[in-house]
Amino acid sequence: MSKFKSIPFYPLLLAVYPVLAMLAFNDAQTQLNVGIRPLLICLGGAIIVFAVLRLLLHSWSRAALLTGLLLAWIFIYGHLYNLLKPVTVLGFAMGRHRILFPIYLRSGHKC
Repeated sequence: MSKFKSIPFYPLLLAVYPVLAMLAFNDAQTQLNVGIRPLLICLGGAIIVFAVLRLLLHSWSRAALLTGLLLAWIFIYGHLYNLLKPVTVLGFAMGRHRILFPIYLRSGHKC
């Protein structure tokens, strides 16, 4: 039991938060059962990434930190897209996936 106390579980909470927040925000338009599949996909993906990073880094805390940062980086994309939608640079609309996505992927490469 003491081994489980040392494992940080916050990456799993970060994984389920976007799905639960979307369900809560759209509670009048959606039913709760609609969110089960995305919830399981996000949670399962986070568990896999967390476990792989734990094996690579030999540390629960480092694996949790990197998993949390990766989840935040993934879930922020939509908000960044909406923020940059009206922005143009040198005649190019930054709020287009073909412009923003490669830049976003390249920025994650530096991590």
